[in-house]
Amino acid sequence: MFSCFPNLFLNSVPRYEHELLLNSLLNQIHPYSVMIILLVTLAIVGILCYSLFINRIKGLPPGPPPLPLLGNFHQFEADLDKKFFEWKRKYGKAFTVWMPNPTVVITDYKI
Repeated sequence: MFSCFPNLFLNSVPRYEHELLLNSLLNQIHPYSVMIILLVTLAIVGILCYSLFINRIKGLPPGPPPLPLLGNFHQFEADLDKKFFEWKRKYGKAFTVWMPNPTVVITDYKI
């Protein structure tokens, strides 16, 4: 029988019934099952985070693409006004900037 933990549990003599059960369970675990469970869990968490992000940006004006956790901080320059005018030309009179939460910037008071 193959074991993921060959030296950890096989050399010890079980004293109680629950130790026997634990030893048999650990000896039956397939070596890739933990990795598969971890990958499936990460995929589910990733899909949930992505769907929450998509639902969060619905209805917001377009804007520069943000980075996770940083937002658009990496795109800010020393002269923020120039960057906002550049984004105004590219995205329109209202655009969304992530700092890291969404902030709608309105560049025209007539909107």
